[in-house]
Amino acid sequence: MKIHRIMLFLLTFRTLFLLQVVLALDFPIQWETISSLCSQVLMLHCNDGYVADGDERLCGSDGETYLNFCFYAQGRCRKPDTTMEYFGPCMNSSTVDLPDTISSTPPPRTTTQDIIVQVFCSQATLDSCPINLDPLCGTDGKFYRNECFFAIEKCSQTSLQTQELEMCSTVKHETTLLPSIFGKK
Repeated sequence: MKIHRIMLFLLTFRTLFLLQVVLALDFPIQWETISSLCSQVLMLHCNDGYVADGDERLCGSDGETYLNFCFYAQGRCRKPDTTMEYFGPCMNSSTVDLPDTISSTPPPRTTTQDIIVQVFCSQATLDSCPINLDPLCGTDGKFYRNECFFAIEKCSQTSLQTQELEMCSTVKHETTLLPSIFGKK
Protein backbone atom coordinates (compact mmCIF):
# COMPACT_ATOMS: atom_id res chain seq x y z
CA MET A 1 0.00 0.00 0.00
CA LYS A 2 2.85 2.39 0.83
CA ILE A 3 4.51 1.79 -2.56
CA HIS A 4 1.15 2.40 -4.27
CA ARG A 5 0.82 5.78 -2.51
CA ILE A 6 4.37 6.75 -3.44
CA MET A 7 3.72 5.85 -7.08
CA LEU A 8 0.50 7.92 -7.10
CA PHE A 9 2.36 10.80 -5.46
CA LEU A 10 5.12 10.69 -8.10
CA LEU A 11 2.61 10.36 -10.93
CA THR A 12 0.76 13.43 -9.68
CA PHE A 13 3.90 15.56 -9.58
CA ARG A 14 5.01 14.26 -12.99
CA THR A 15 1.76 15.46 -14.50
CA LEU A 16 1.56 18.78 -12.62
CA PHE A 17 3.11 20.73 -15.50
CA LEU A 18 0.80 19.02 -17.96
CA LEU A 19 -2.18 19.98 -15.82
CA GLN A 20 -1.18 23.62 -15.86
CA VAL A 21 -1.19 23.44 -19.66
CA VAL A 22 -4.56 21.68 -19.71
CA LEU A 23 -6.10 24.33 -17.45
CA ALA A 24 -4.80 27.12 -19.65
CA LEU A 25 -6.16 25.67 -22.89
CA ASP A 26 -9.66 25.26 -24.17
CA PHE A 27 -10.26 21.52 -23.77
CA PRO A 28 -13.48 20.84 -25.67
CA ILE A 29 -14.78 17.40 -24.78
CA GLN A 30 -18.33 16.18 -25.23
CA TRP A 31 -20.25 15.06 -22.12
CA GLU A 32 -20.34 11.50 -23.52
CA THR A 33 -16.54 11.41 -23.35
CA ILE A 34 -16.49 13.02 -19.91
CA SER A 35 -18.97 10.47 -18.58
CA SER A 36 -16.77 7.65 -19.87
CA LEU A 37 -13.92 9.07 -17.78
CA CYS A 38 -16.12 8.86 -14.70
CA SER A 39 -15.56 5.15 -14.19
CA GLN A 40 -11.87 5.95 -13.67
CA VAL A 41 -12.49 9.10 -11.60
CA LEU A 42 -14.89 7.30 -9.24
CA MET A 43 -12.17 4.78 -8.31
CA LEU A 44 -9.76 7.50 -7.10
CA HIS A 45 -8.93 8.02 -3.43
CA CYS A 46 -9.45 11.77 -3.16
CA ASN A 47 -8.21 12.01 0.45
CA ASP A 48 -4.77 10.50 -0.05
CA GLY A 49 -4.25 9.75 -3.74
CA TYR A 50 -4.84 13.24 -5.13
CA VAL A 51 -2.55 16.23 -4.60
CA ALA A 52 -4.47 19.50 -4.68
CA ASP A 53 -2.92 22.56 -6.32
CA GLY A 54 -3.46 24.99 -3.45
CA ASP A 55 -6.92 25.59 -1.99
CA GLU A 56 -9.32 23.91 -4.40
CA ARG A 57 -12.45 24.12 -2.25
CA LEU A 58 -15.50 24.98 -4.28
CA CYS A 59 -19.23 25.26 -3.83
CA GLY A 60 -21.45 23.07 -5.98
CA SER A 61 -24.95 23.92 -7.15
CA ASP A 62 -26.14 21.10 -4.88
CA GLY A 63 -25.07 23.17 -1.84
CA GLU A 64 -22.15 20.86 -1.08
CA THR A 65 -18.66 22.17 -0.37
CA TYR A 66 -16.13 20.00 -2.20
CA LEU A 67 -12.70 19.94 -0.55
CA ASN A 68 -10.82 19.58 -3.85
CA PHE A 69 -11.32 19.06 -7.56
CA CYS A 70 -11.15 15.29 -7.13
CA PHE A 71 -14.16 15.23 -4.79
CA TYR A 72 -16.01 17.63 -7.09
CA ALA A 73 -15.27 15.49 -10.15
CA GLN A 74 -16.63 12.44 -8.32
CA GLY A 75 -19.71 14.40 -7.24
CA ARG A 76 -20.27 15.60 -10.80
CA CYS A 77 -19.96 12.04 -12.07
CA ARG A 78 -22.59 10.88 -9.55
CA LYS A 79 -24.89 13.88 -10.17
CA PRO A 80 -24.25 15.20 -13.72
CA ASP A 81 -26.56 18.18 -13.20
CA THR A 82 -24.28 19.55 -10.47
CA THR A 83 -22.32 22.61 -11.55
CA MET A 84 -19.71 24.75 -9.87
CA GLU A 85 -21.18 27.88 -8.28
CA TYR A 86 -17.96 29.53 -7.08
CA PHE A 87 -14.56 28.84 -5.54
CA GLY A 88 -14.55 28.56 -1.77
CA PRO A 89 -16.91 26.93 0.71
CA CYS A 90 -20.67 27.17 0.29
CA MET A 91 -21.98 30.00 2.44
CA ASN A 92 -25.22 28.17 3.25
CA SER A 93 -23.40 25.20 4.76
CA SER A 94 -23.26 25.12 8.55
CA THR A 95 -20.62 22.40 8.60
CA VAL A 96 -17.94 24.24 6.65
CA ASP A 97 -15.06 25.93 8.46
CA LEU A 98 -14.41 29.29 6.85
CA PRO A 99 -10.78 30.37 6.56
CA ASP A 100 -9.45 33.11 8.83
CA THR A 101 -7.65 34.79 5.94
CA ILE A 102 -8.50 35.37 2.33
CA SER A 103 -6.00 34.35 -0.32
CA SER A 104 -4.76 37.14 -2.57
CA THR A 105 -4.10 34.60 -5.34
CA PRO A 106 -7.03 34.36 -7.73
CA PRO A 107 -8.34 30.85 -8.39
CA PRO A 108 -7.31 29.26 -11.70
CA ARG A 109 -9.56 29.78 -14.72
CA THR A 110 -11.41 26.52 -15.08
CA THR A 111 -14.71 24.97 -16.01
CA THR A 112 -16.59 21.89 -14.89
CA GLN A 113 -15.20 19.93 -17.84
CA ASP A 114 -11.67 21.15 -17.05
CA ILE A 115 -11.94 19.84 -13.50
CA ILE A 116 -13.03 16.35 -14.53
CA VAL A 117 -10.36 16.27 -17.23
CA GLN A 118 -7.73 17.57 -14.79
CA VAL A 119 -8.52 14.88 -12.24
CA PHE A 120 -8.59 12.17 -14.91
CA CYS A 121 -5.33 13.32 -16.52
CA SER A 122 -3.52 13.59 -13.20
CA GLN A 123 -4.43 10.09 -12.07
CA ALA A 124 -5.04 7.89 -15.11
CA THR A 125 -2.41 5.49 -16.37
CA LEU A 126 -2.52 2.98 -19.19
CA ASP A 127 -2.51 0.28 -16.51
CA SER A 128 -5.79 1.65 -15.13
CA CYS A 129 -7.61 1.40 -18.48
CA PRO A 130 -9.88 -1.56 -19.19
CA ILE A 131 -8.41 -4.04 -21.65
CA ASN A 132 -11.50 -4.40 -23.84
CA LEU A 133 -10.82 -3.88 -27.54
CA ASP A 134 -13.01 -1.11 -28.97
CA PRO A 135 -10.54 0.67 -31.29
CA LEU A 136 -10.64 4.36 -32.08
CA CYS A 137 -8.69 6.17 -34.77
CA GLY A 138 -7.07 9.43 -33.75
CA THR A 139 -6.37 12.39 -35.99
CA ASP A 140 -2.70 11.62 -35.36
CA GLY A 141 -3.17 8.53 -37.55
CA LYS A 142 -2.84 6.09 -34.66
CA PHE A 143 -5.21 3.44 -33.38
CA TYR A 144 -6.16 3.47 -29.69
CA ARG A 145 -7.31 0.29 -27.96
CA ASN A 146 -10.42 1.94 -26.48
CA GLU A 147 -11.76 5.28 -25.31
CA CYS A 148 -9.69 5.23 -22.10
CA PHE A 149 -6.39 4.88 -23.99
CA PHE A 150 -7.53 7.66 -26.35
CA ALA A 151 -8.48 9.94 -23.43
CA ILE A 152 -5.06 9.48 -21.81
CA GLU A 153 -3.34 10.47 -25.06
CA LYS A 154 -5.67 13.48 -25.34
CA CYS A 155 -4.31 14.69 -22.00
CA SER A 156 -1.00 15.44 -23.75
CA GLN A 157 -2.37 16.12 -27.25
CA THR A 158 -5.31 18.41 -26.51
CA SER A 159 -6.16 18.91 -30.19
CA LEU A 160 -6.48 15.15 -30.79
CA GLN A 161 -9.87 14.09 -32.11
CA THR A 162 -11.33 10.83 -33.33
CA GLN A 163 -11.94 10.07 -36.97
CA GLU A 164 -13.25 7.16 -39.04
CA LEU A 165 -11.33 3.92 -38.45
CA GLU A 166 -10.51 3.72 -42.16
CA MET A 167 -8.37 6.86 -41.82
CA CYS A 168 -5.88 4.91 -39.68
CA SER A 169 -5.68 1.87 -41.93
CA THR A 170 -3.32 3.26 -44.56
CA VAL A 171 -0.09 1.43 -45.39
CA LYS A 172 2.17 4.15 -43.98
CA HIS A 173 0.87 3.54 -40.44
CA GLU A 174 0.86 -0.27 -40.41
CA THR A 175 4.07 -0.53 -38.40
CA THR A 176 2.59 1.46 -35.51
CA LEU A 177 -0.93 0.01 -35.52
CA LEU A 178 -0.40 -3.17 -33.53
CA PRO A 179 1.56 -1.60 -30.65
CA SER A 180 -0.94 1.29 -30.46
CA ILE A 181 -3.92 -1.03 -30.22
CA PHE A 182 -2.28 -2.89 -27.36
CA GLY A 183 -1.52 0.36 -25.51
CA LYS A 184 2.18 0.62 -26.23
CA LYS A 185 3.75 3.57 -27.97
